[in-house]
Amino acid sequence: NLEETISTLKFATRMMRVSNEATVNINQDPALLLKKYEREIRDLKQELAMHDTLANRGRINYDPDPPEKQYEMAKSFLTGQVDDIDQLNSIRQCR
Repeated sequence: NLEETISTLKFATRMMRVSNEATVNINQDPALLLKKYEREIRDLKQELAMHDTLANRGRINYDPDPPEKQYEMAKSFLTGQVDDIDQLNSIRQCR
């Protein structure tokens, strides 16, 4: 019984060091979340454009091309009409 008592006391000592912080779950309106995320995306794009300007990269378009343009670029590359896709400034345009 002595071993069990010591083990229990060690466990109790470890558990006293555990801290719990309760938080309230907040149900937010999806429309407000959408506006918040759109604002955050806009701010991040501005920050990225500023970084590109400071890094002398010029104006890079990070928005994906429309699917029709992507299809035409891929088709011309795969058929051998062009050797390289020059218009591709970023891999993000392929998404």
